[in-house]
Amino acid sequence: MSALNLTSQQQLEQLTHLTKLSANLSNVSPQQPETLSQPLQEQLNEIQAKISLLNQKDVESVVKG
Repeated sequence: MSALNLTSQQQLEQLTHLTKLSANLSNVSPQQPETLSQPLQEQLNEIQAKISLLNQKDVESVVKG
């Protein structure tokens, strides 16, 4: 269970960094924010989905004991 929590924590940190990076890229080039942020948004969505899946597995492992 602690391994899952560690992985979730690492992914949460990545998510935070990607969010900051996305904001910085938008500020650097405001004329094309969609072009810059689209790949980052896809990465954010993937990481969020993985975190949700890990949290779900974590809850299931707690319920099973």
